[in-house]
Amino acid sequence: MPRHIRLIRLGLAAAALALPFGPLAAETSRPDAVLPVETPLTSPNAGAVTLALPQADPAVRSFYQARLDSPVWHDGGQWVPAAAGMLAVMAQAGDHGLDPAHYLPQPPAEMLAAPPSDALDVTLTEALLHYVRDVTSGRIPPKDRPDHRYPHGEPPEEATAALRLAQVLADPDPAAALAAVQPADPAYARLKDLLAELRRQRDATGGWPVIPDGPSVREGERDPRLSSVQASLMLHGDLDAAVVQDRLRPEVYDRLLVEAVKRFQARHGITVDGILGRDTVRTLNVPIDDRIRQVVATMERLRWDPPPPAAGKFIEVNVPDYRLVGYDSGSPALTMTVVVGTDENRTPLFTDYMDNVVLNPTWTVPLSIARNELLPKLRRDPGYTQGRNMDIFAGWSHDAARIDPWAVDWHAMSASRLSYRFVERAGPGNALGLVRFSLNNDFAIYLHDTPSKSLFNRPHRAFSHGCVRVEDYDALLGFVAGPVAERARQQLATGRTMTIRLPQNVPVRMVYHTAWVGEDGRPQFRRDVYDLDPEVVQRMREGGRKLIALKPQEIGAR
Repeated sequence: MPRHIRLIRLGLAAAALALPFGPLAAETSRPDAVLPVETPLTSPNAGAVTLALPQADPAVRSFYQARLDSPVWHDGGQWVPAAAGMLAVMAQAGDHGLDPAHYLPQPPAEMLAAPPSDALDVTLTEALLHYVRDVTSGRIPPKDRPDHRYPHGEPPEEATAALRLAQVLADPDPAAALAAVQPADPAYARLKDLLAELRRQRDATGGWPVIPDGPSVREGERDPRLSSVQASLMLHGDLDAAVVQDRLRPEVYDRLLVEAVKRFQARHGITVDGILGRDTVRTLNVPIDDRIRQVVATMERLRWDPPPPAAGKFIEVNVPDYRLVGYDSGSPALTMTVVVGTDENRTPLFTDYMDNVVLNPTWTVPLSIARNELLPKLRRDPGYTQGRNMDIFAGWSHDAARIDPWAVDWHAMSASRLSYRFVERAGPGNALGLVRFSLNNDFAIYLHDTPSKSLFNRPHRAFSHGCVRVEDYDALLGFVAGPVAERARQQLATGRTMTIRLPQNVPVRMVYHTAWVGEDGRPQFRRDVYDLDPEVVQRMREGGRKLIALKPQEIGAR
């Protein structure tokens, strides 16, 4: 039996035996029943659940087996007292960006108005397991998560959900325990509050005003759109209505509006220049429903990963923010801009660890780049690699001979048959710069320095082939290498290629958060550079775990 199935059964069995509501069936002669004599858990009830849904989740079947097939939600004639509270919590799944209809066949009041049934008992127990699993581990299964990879194996979310469910059901107040179930990352709770606020604002105002296109506006200039701009900035929270007072129709783009636009630009990752240009207007016009979807998608992604470690060093790269943050004991200790992969060569999302750094690295060109980029250039100019500090080897083995590019007929070489290995020698112009920060994955993604420093000055920085280029390699080296950083710098100065093992492995996480709440309590949004958010929301609707749906007429059937 697989380990995760054993954990599920252990967790659900523990929940069943500790469950404070719904008595167990009377003791039977089954040899594996090990219940003490004269315990409340063995008090008689109305009979055994018939398991009317044999296709129910295996974990649920194990759960009922551990309870000796006793019902959970009713005692034979009526709902147990805790049922209303548990149903009410699941009915509020929308607070987590989830759909209550994925868990409950009807609203709680309608369900509790009907007589309970064994079929409904099984369905609701399965719904409870799915709800706990979706809130804690994500609704989308690991294999279907857009751009997510697991270099060290998929997370055991089934077992984790079963253990969390056991804790909920063993609590004296299971409804309160269920309401408290959510990821431990503080960012999740802040996004949950933001989701509620955005929905409240949408319902109260209908959304943000649409600002027409027009020429860029600078401080002191006039524009007929300024009243709409002012109203939008107030609704976005970047302009205090009390400061504006009775100025309903501003005629000049004054300092008050300029500073509000700068605040808006900073919160949305666009150039902070105070100019009311095309990019700023386009960002102001993003519908509030789109922002809500960004929050929902980011909350789902936060459920996929464990919370950041509270102790030690930890690195997080947020791809759409083009930013790296290094944490030490849970507090930010380092931040810098980064360059990430293009839409065609996306930086994958994963959790890994850094165990060494390579000083003065060489760069072995990935075969895909050699076929798609180098081969066409060599056909035009066989000397292309010679002018770029690059060697060509006959194959991928360590003893492959170096070859003369002029001795190869590149026009006769097809991309599919290209098997040469291209290696760029170490040096200031090397594509990896002076330091490569190695990660322990098998898809050749890592962090590295770069000679192309000008790209860091751009507001949108998706230019790489998938790896992450860091703005300040020396600061990152000092952060990860700690006590051996100075020795690494001395060895770096020699120009020789060498590998330095870090004193401790540093966890690294590539994330895709297009929405979050900053430490100052202000919402932050970023452009969905890979257009992943709509796909996440769509898969949450259609691709999650599907319940065995009951027809309305089946509710209350015995």
